[in-house]
Amino acid sequence: MRLTCETRTWHAKAHRLIAEMCQASYAHANRKADGTLYRRHRPYSVPALAGELVDCLGANNEEGAKAVFLAYEGSAQENKR
Repeated sequence: MRLTCETRTWHAKAHRLIAEMCQASYAHANRKADGTLYRRHRPYSVPALAGELVDCLGANNEEGAKAVFLAYEGSAQENKR
């Protein structure tokens, strides 16, 4: 299946957001208060929005993914306040 330019755009954004959310979750679980890492890996959970995006990618559900994009951007703006 060949992906069009528009399709690749939302696929790439979904992959980027999944990576961002998982990286933030990993950093939160594995960093000490002073900013250094723990010596041993500590388990972390995949955020719920990232899980929804993975489901949308698997089902090729563009509308569902764009709804998650809006929810993520809305929560990011609330955190900046």
